[in-house]
Amino acid sequence: MRVRRADLKVRARAGYYEGPPQEEKQQIKEEIETALNSPFDYTAVPLGVQWSAAKEASPDGKRKIAFMFVMAPGVATLEETDNNHLSLEFAAVAKDAKGLPMGAFSKAVQGHLAAAMAENIKTQGVRFPGAMELPSGEYTMIFAVRDNIRRLTGSVLVAIKVP
Repeated sequence: MRVRRADLKVRARAGYYEGPPQEEKQQIKEEIETALNSPFDYTAVPLGVQWSAAKEASPDGKRKIAFMFVMAPGVATLEETDNNHLSLEFAAVAKDAKGLPMGAFSKAVQGHLAAAMAENIKTQGVRFPGAMELPSGEYTMIFAVRDNIRRLTGSVLVAIKVP
């Protein structure tokens, strides 16, 4: 590399180390786990979450918490040139005050969508349901979604109280 002034020196690396290649599934798993353990929201994929009131307690004292991952129109990637291919990973974890996981949820959604379903996702966005059972208490819940086509992750962290 050359510079225009005589009194300047260029210092640059000759290369870099990327690490060994990873299998796609392992990489996805690690990225989701990292997002679920981060104290900060991942913002590459905008994500919202809605939930309903806790259901009646089961015989073991746990209550079912139902929630909905919400992605606005245009957020999820649809590969139109590949028959409307969609590939998303959804995950959530509830942690107690000590940071110990008390409940978890994960689900992968992948496939080629019919034209009507693809159009619905483009105009209405993605709404994906989930649930977990938790004993009474206060929790930090972390919700994450990974767009596997663009290889981007989004997460949101919220505090909840289960009666």
